[in-house]
Amino acid sequence: DLVKNGFSPERVNQVVSEISLSMHDLCIGQMMDLRAAHMGMEEGNELLEELDHIAWFKTGKAIEVVLITPAILAMPSTSSSSSSSSVNIQSIDLNKIRELGRLMGILFQMRDDLLDVEGENIGKPAALDVKNNTVTYVSILGVEGTRQRLKEFRQQTLRLVNECWPSSAGTIIDVVNYIVDRKN
Repeated sequence: DLVKNGFSPERVNQVVSEISLSMHDLCIGQMMDLRAAHMGMEEGNELLEELDHIAWFKTGKAIEVVLITPAILAMPSTSSSSSSSSVNIQSIDLNKIRELGRLMGILFQMRDDLLDVEGENIGKPAALDVKNNTVTYVSILGVEGTRQRLKEFRQQTLRLVNECWPSSAGTIIDVVNYIVDRKN
């Protein structure tokens, strides 16, 4: 029990709320993905925006909750005037952490789409998205366009990581690089 371990009831309630909202959003993301697969998606720029939105909700929300809940627990309670944390938690903008989850989810999906066409073993048959006529980043942007966008999003994501944790972002930077460089 988090309260028994010294976390304020206020922060524990906030974490429970975040987890609940994330589970809801993950379900919405899965529903959006199924709808897009069976009914089609919007055309033009809206297509890319919708694909980003699906990636955010299907994958980014899972990453977001993993990043945001420890930050919430580390924040001092509003009823507490001091914090024993060595990180200046009050300076962490939770909206930046949410944006980080969104970007990492999109990065993950773009890399997954590239792996699908490059024939790497990702736990499903290669080129399954092409066989199923699934709308992907590669089907919209092409392989090179997806690689370029992946590179741009990586840079944007790493800048944001360093804004959130200027002196202690090593592990999160490693996770971002793993997402982009993974082979399966």
